[in-house]
Amino acid sequence: MSGSLIQDARASLRLLKASPGFSAAAVATLALGIGTSTALFSVIRGAILEPWPYDGADRIVTIRGTFPRLGAADRVTLSIPELAEVEARTDVFDAVIAGVSRNANLTERGTADRVRGAALTANVFPMLGVRPLLGRVFSSEEDRPGGPRVVVMGYGLWQRGFAGDRSVVGRPIRVSGETWTVLGVMPERFHWWDSDLYFPLALDRSATDRTARTLYVQGRVRAGLDLAGAESRLETLARRTERERFGAYPEYAGWRILLRPLVDDVLRDVRRALWVLLGAVVLLLALACTNVAGLLLARATDRRRELALRAALGASRGRIVRQILTESILLSLAAGGIGFAFARVAMDGILSLIPYGYIPAEALVRLDPSAAAFATAVSVVTGALFGLVPALGVTRGDITSVLREDGRGLTAGGRGQRRRELLVRVQIGIAVIMLSGAGLLIQSLTRLAAAPLGFDPSGVLTFRIALTAERYPTAARAAAFHEELLRRMVSMPGVESAASVSNPPLSGGTSTRFELEGRSAAEVGAVLDANEIVASDAYFETLRTPLLRGRGFTPRDDAGGPAVAVVNATMARRFWGTVNPVGLRLRKAVAGSPWLTVVGVAADVLSEPDGSPVRQTFFVPLAQASGPVRNVAVLLRSGLPAATLAAGARTRVTSLDREVPVFAIQTLDRIVEASRGGKRLAVLLMSGFAAAALVLATVGLSATVAFSVARRRREIGIRVALGAKPRDIRTMFIRDARAIFVPGAAVGILGGIALERVLRATLDWTTPANPLLFPVVVLLLASMMAAATLLPLRRAVLGDPADVLQE
Repeated sequence: MSGSLIQDARASLRLLKASPGFSAAAVATLALGIGTSTALFSVIRGAILEPWPYDGADRIVTIRGTFPRLGAADRVTLSIPELAEVEARTDVFDAVIAGVSRNANLTERGTADRVRGAALTANVFPMLGVRPLLGRVFSSEEDRPGGPRVVVMGYGLWQRGFAGDRSVVGRPIRVSGETWTVLGVMPERFHWWDSDLYFPLALDRSATDRTARTLYVQGRVRAGLDLAGAESRLETLARRTERERFGAYPEYAGWRILLRPLVDDVLRDVRRALWVLLGAVVLLLALACTNVAGLLLARATDRRRELALRAALGASRGRIVRQILTESILLSLAAGGIGFAFARVAMDGILSLIPYGYIPAEALVRLDPSAAAFATAVSVVTGALFGLVPALGVTRGDITSVLREDGRGLTAGGRGQRRRELLVRVQIGIAVIMLSGAGLLIQSLTRLAAAPLGFDPSGVLTFRIALTAERYPTAARAAAFHEELLRRMVSMPGVESAASVSNPPLSGGTSTRFELEGRSAAEVGAVLDANEIVASDAYFETLRTPLLRGRGFTPRDDAGGPAVAVVNATMARRFWGTVNPVGLRLRKAVAGSPWLTVVGVAADVLSEPDGSPVRQTFFVPLAQASGPVRNVAVLLRSGLPAATLAAGARTRVTSLDREVPVFAIQTLDRIVEASRGGKRLAVLLMSGFAAAALVLATVGLSATVAFSVARRRREIGIRVALGAKPRDIRTMFIRDARAIFVPGAAVGILGGIALERVLRATLDWTTPANPLLFPVVVLLLASMMAAATLLPLRRAVLGDPADVLQE
C-alpha cells in the first residue's frame, strides 16, 4: 500500500511539474484561502478563546448596575455598600474583587513619566491564581485605610524603567510626589487591567454613600452556574435593595445587576467582528476550493483517454481516484506551506487594524505549532474536497466509449462541462454574498461616520498632563499652572486656539448629583444626575462645538466672578423640556456648593467611545472648579503637522515644570477613528475578502469560457467556414456565460439577504441594506466577468478556420 502511495505521489509530482502555469495558479489560489484562515484562527484563538493565563478566566465577569432612572441605559460602576451586598452573595461568586484606575507620575532620574496604575483589593492575586516573579504581593492587612504605602510592579515597567534590576524589591520609588515601597514584580504575562503599578485599594468599608459609584467590580462565577442563572439569583438582591432603599435613592427603581463576561468586556465589538470575519474566510476558502476544483476538472477531462487506457490495462477505479486525490492533496499541501508563510503577514495586518486596548494585553497571538497543525489539516481536507469532484467525474462512464473518441467532437458537451458550470455558479454565488456583506458594512460605517460628533476633530492635537498634589496642593495653584500653560500654548506659531478639559470627547465624564433651583427631582420626573466636565474658556471655540443658546465661557468666568455653567442639549431637554434654561440655576448636591447660573446650551458632543447615547452633561469653568484640577487634556487647534505641534507643546510644558509628564499625544481624528476600531476592522477585512472573492470568481468564469473555447475550436472553425460572423460566435459564448452567471447571481442574492439578517443580528451597528446594494453588486460582478471573458472570445473569432480544420 505504501509503495503504491509513493508511486502515486511521484506520478503526481511529474504531472504538476509538467504544467507549471496550472500548478502555480492552483497553489496561489489555495494559499490565499489557507493563509487567511490560519491567520484569523491564530487571532481568534489567542485573543478570544485563550487570552488569559488566569484561573477560571472563562468564569470571570464584570459586575455592574443598570439604573434606568439615571438616564443611563449603559452600565455604571458600583458604590462601596453595593459592593458589600454583591460580595455577600457567595451562592453566586466564589470571589469578588474591586478596583479603580490610578494612573500616576513616576519620578526617576529627575524626570516624570506617566504610568498606568490600578488600585485593587488584595484578593485579586489569589483569585487569578498568579504568584509574583519576585518578592510578594500586598496582603489584606496592608489593603486598609491608613495602611503602608506599598506597591507591586508590572513586568513591563520593571524592564522598561528599571532594566530588570532584581534589587528593585524593597526599594522606595517616587510615585505622584509620594514614596512607595516595591513589594514585588509580577510575571511577564500578567497584565491585569493593563497596568504598570498595583496599589492597595484601601477601601473605607464603613462608607454609606450609595451615590459614590466609583468602583469597577469583577467576580468569578461559581463553577456549574451559568450566566443566566447567576443574574437570576442577583435579581432577588436588586429587588430587595429597591424595596428597602427606594425612598432615599429613587434610582433603584427598576435597576438590575448585570454580568458581562470578561472577554466581552475587553474585546467589545471586535469579538463579534472576528467571528463574522471567520465566516467570511470560510466562504473565501470554499470559493478557492471550487476554483481549483474547476481547474482540476478541466485538466482531468483532457486526461480522460489516458485514465481510460489505464483502466483498460487493469487499474481499478479506486486506484485512479486515489491518483487524482493524491495530486490534489499535494497541490493543497504546497499551498498550505506558502499559505502558512503568508499567514504571518495576514496576522500582522489584522492586528494592526485592531486599536490598542481592544484585545487583552495578556493575549499571545502567534503562529505556533497549533497554527501549523491547523494549516496542515485545512490543506488536507480542502485538497480531498476539491479533488473529489474531478476524481469522481472522470471515472464514471463507459471506458470503451472513451477510448473510441478521437478527441475532436463538435462540442465539449457532457457531464464534465456541466460540473464545471456548476462550480462556477457556486463561485459567483459566494462572490455576490461576500460583496453584499462588504457593501452592507461599508454603508453602515459610512452612516455611522456621518452621524454628528458635536465637534470638528480635524486639525486638533490633544495630550494629557498630570499635576501632583505635592507640588499643586490647592485649586489656586493648579489653576495658575493651567492658565500659564494655555497662554504659552496659544503663543506658539500656528496655534489658532488652545483649551484644557477634564474629559475630552469620547472619554466619558464624571457622574455628579445636582439640584435645580425651585424644582425637586419628583417634579422633574427623573433622578438629578449628570456628567460634570471642567473646561477652560476656549473649550467650545477650540472644538468648534456649536452653542445653541446663550454663550460659552470667557476669561471673566474666573474664581472671583459669578459661578456659571453650560449644559448640553440632552441635559436641557431632559430637565427643562421646552423651557430655555439660560439664566436658571443648578448646584452640585454637595454641602457648600454654590449655585451655578446656566449661561449657555451647547450641542451634544459624543462622549462615549462605544457609541452609547450622549448623557446629560454640564460644564463648569476650569477657574471655578470646586477643587484642584490636576489631570487634564490639552487641546490645540492648528494647521501645523502633529509631530511639530507635539514637540513644541512638550518643550513648553517642560519649561514650565519638568516634573509634569506629557502623555497620550494623539490627534482627535485618530481618537474618533479608534472609537470605531471593531467596526473599521470588520469593514476593511470583509472588503478585502470580498475583493479576493471577486477576483477568484472572475478568474473561474474566464477559465471556464477559455476552456470551452479551446474544446470547441473545431466547431468554431466549421461555423466560420460556413459563413458565421465573429459577432455570431461571440454571441454564442456570451449566451453560454449568461446561462452560468444568472443562476449563480440569483442564489447569491438570496444568500446576501440571509447574510444581511445575520450581520444585523450580530453587529448591532449595521443598518438595513440600501435597495440599490444588490443590483450594484451584480452589475459590478457582471462587468468584471464580461471584461475577463473578452480575451478568450477574441482569440476564438480571430483564428484561421483552415488551420483549425487541419488539426
